[in-house]
Amino acid sequence: MSRKLKYMIAFMMMVVLANAVSLAALAQTESDAIPIEEWEMLWEPAGSSWSVEDVRDSREWFAAGTGHPFPAMPEGITDGWVRIELPEMGAYRTPGLYFPTIYGHNFEVYLADNIIYETFWNSNVERHQFVLPLNGNAGEQQLYMRIEGVLDRIGFDQNPQLGEFQSLNQGYIGRNIPDMILAGGFFFVACIMLVCVLFLKREQRTIWLSLALVILSSGLFIVTHSRFVYAAYDQFATLLGTLFDLAMMTFTICLTLFVEQIIQGKFRRIVRIYRIIQSYYACVYFLAMLVNLISDGRMHDLYFFIAVTVMSVFLLVQMGILLTASITQAWRGNREAQLFSAGLAIFGALSIIDLVLFTVRDMNYELVLYKWGLAGFIMAMIVLLCMRLANDHSRLIRYSKELELFNNQLQHSEKMQIISELAASVAHEVRNPLQVTRGFLQLLRVNTTDKKKKYLDLALDELDRASEIITDFLTFAKPQLDQVTTLHLATEMKHIEGVLLPLTNLQGGELKSEIGDDLYIRGNSAKFKQALINIIKNSVEALTGKGQIRVFAEREMNDVIIVIRDNGEGMDEDTVAKLGQPYFSTKTKGTGLGLMVTFRIIEVMEGTINFSSKLGVGTEVIIRFPSTSYDPGDG
Repeated sequence: MSRKLKYMIAFMMMVVLANAVSLAALAQTESDAIPIEEWEMLWEPAGSSWSVEDVRDSREWFAAGTGHPFPAMPEGITDGWVRIELPEMGAYRTPGLYFPTIYGHNFEVYLADNIIYETFWNSNVERHQFVLPLNGNAGEQQLYMRIEGVLDRIGFDQNPQLGEFQSLNQGYIGRNIPDMILAGGFFFVACIMLVCVLFLKREQRTIWLSLALVILSSGLFIVTHSRFVYAAYDQFATLLGTLFDLAMMTFTICLTLFVEQIIQGKFRRIVRIYRIIQSYYACVYFLAMLVNLISDGRMHDLYFFIAVTVMSVFLLVQMGILLTASITQAWRGNREAQLFSAGLAIFGALSIIDLVLFTVRDMNYELVLYKWGLAGFIMAMIVLLCMRLANDHSRLIRYSKELELFNNQLQHSEKMQIISELAASVAHEVRNPLQVTRGFLQLLRVNTTDKKKKYLDLALDELDRASEIITDFLTFAKPQLDQVTTLHLATEMKHIEGVLLPLTNLQGGELKSEIGDDLYIRGNSAKFKQALINIIKNSVEALTGKGQIRVFAEREMNDVIIVIRDNGEGMDEDTVAKLGQPYFSTKTKGTGLGLMVTFRIIEVMEGTINFSSKLGVGTEVIIRFPSTSYDPGDG
């Protein structure tokens, strides 16, 4: 599990714990409060602007509260009054009245003909809550509340609670703490991501920026949807309502843009087309919002149609497209789409439960579960982004390794080409004067004293050694196999053993071979023997004391594998990595050309060679050739 994912899980656990604590505190608060179960209501005709004196003796009051259905507003009515008979409050030092849910726009509260509370929430939010402070003399009096409607409902759908003001206020605040923590967490994560966007490459910025704006708008959506914020900052109600609408529009557009980055194939084009249409709608949406604000709400009906009715259609279409695209891609094995679908399923399931409860309870239900679904959905998208970063990092490392390998191969190829051209141009020219020199030295040796013969013999040996080096150069420069036949591996190995057994016995070692009788490869016999003799000779020279060299071969799929294993001195990793390079040798007088020629011969025979060695343990050489069948025409 990644560190970022652990942090997100820890954050969610903190939010859940805070929610549990606040609910426990709220439950304790509500258990100490007295519910007001009965009250009366009165409808005020439009444009009347009644006062308390106007409504006190009216005969139009009707009963409401427990046991009564929620009152339906008559046509043409926008305002209403509520009258509550307050009980005796002698038990409370500082009494208060908590309204869990009030449907309305603006509120005026009167006690004994005096206004004691008023607020003006000029926004589209119709559900509010607040705690009303009272004094000890308010008992056994009538409390009047004038409510201006915003939509089609006025009144309470939950019983007001009478209790100690401080206790009620603590419960009221505690109920809203989880929302503020959740929104604060969203803001924090979004700000970090927005800072990171500044340091990302262009191809990564879009998906990061879109997700950051989705998270930021989600936090803003939760804050501006909270009734607690409207009660605490009622002077900014219009601004909060505007921010709510902006957050909703930003969330939908950025979510579409985010999905566009993870979807592939034809669905990506469909999502892009929908995003373009959605962008045009957003322009109309913001224009209607601006007109409504400038007209001081006089264009509310038009704005409501564009911002709510049309938006609902767009949301349904968007969810359908996103679900279809993500599920289809997830079915095809797209891991990002699978994770997105899982997060969207969590969000959708909890939101549907909220909507069902809201409908079943005749809209007398506060939407709560969708917030946790939104949190789960955002966590899934963050994990998706982390997974994409991890995949990009792995891909970068893989590409870096492949590039390094390619560069090494290119350098090796260029080096071999230079050496090959140098060997081809120099070897013939050098060999002729060497042969002439050797001939004259042999003539001088015939008529030379014994003392000088020793020096001439040394000179002849060095000339022979130089001739062998030139032969290796020529073999490397012209590795083409002139006489390619089918080689019987067991027969070739018997000849190689005959050559190397005396050297092995002289070194005090033992050479064993286990070659199957049905193994055949294609190549040049002389070159093949030269390559294996070079390798086995190195193993012999690496033996210390009574060492052992084991050579065995077997068929594996369509290849013949030859393994040469010794228990000699061994080599470290750096030495093994340099094997086959020109002029690198572990021997005092070695040139490294023998092993370089061996590598070239095996390469020309379409084979591969690999060394594995451990210092003080021994070395293992694995040679792999394409297998072939016996060809009688090769004799």
